[in-house]
Amino acid sequence: MGNNVLIVGPPMTGKVAIAQLITKDLDSSTISSDSHSGLVYKHTVTTKYFKAEVNILIEEYPDKRTPETTPEQLLADLDSFRKEFSKDEYKTLRDELEGILFTLNLEQWKGKDLQHALDLFESIRNLFDEHDLFYAVVGNGKNLTQEELDEVEDEAVQFGFEFVDTGLSGENEYREKIGQDRLVDLFECHEWSDIVSDPARNLQPDDASQMGESLLGEKQVALDELLEKVKSQREKVKDLEPAEKQQVVQAFVNDIMEHI
Repeated sequence: MGNNVLIVGPPMTGKVAIAQLITKDLDSSTISSDSHSGLVYKHTVTTKYFKAEVNILIEEYPDKRTPETTPEQLLADLDSFRKEFSKDEYKTLRDELEGILFTLNLEQWKGKDLQHALDLFESIRNLFDEHDLFYAVVGNGKNLTQEELDEVEDEAVQFGFEFVDTGLSGENEYREKIGQDRLVDLFECHEWSDIVSDPARNLQPDDASQMGESLLGEKQVALDELLEKVKSQREKVKDLEPAEKQQVVQAFVNDIMEHI
């Protein structure tokens, strides 16, 4: 199974920017101005525990861009996408998805329109039953007031979605990743189906315990031997003259240092 993440949303909602943020692939030579549907970004997620090859798939609704689009039209286009995506012919794709990011223009969708959009997102999420996907509603809140942003987040949470504001980055007061850093974190924290593990990650608890006992045992044996040698040398030098004693002790210390 491949590791695939879908980024879906209307035009001008930051889909490509998100993919470029994750992949660091800034090449725009193959991007059409007509539609961003069908774009694929490849990314290697690398942590200290695993490596995963990920495909980021971009889909856009409507199929063709129009000069002006109302919230009502966008909702109709989103519903059309939902119906198409629900068809059996897309089951293979759905089965291989690991996450979905829904992008929004937060200035366009507010109040009831936002609720309707979230309701459609929920319908799409329900297609996956118990599949362990990650989901997030993503938008840029730079032109919104804090009160408006809080409203968006509250609405998203009520529908069971995490809201990510791409106008932010860093950490909040609880040291949780926010904004752009949270998007990167979503990819790094997800349990991907297809990974290459670090050997240390595959170490079983019993193996680790036995290894620890072995190392501790070896250290204990070495320490016991060293103490016995010290006792032995102490007996040997106790009757020597100070100068001779100093010479023997120094030679003994040098010998120990070579074997530590």
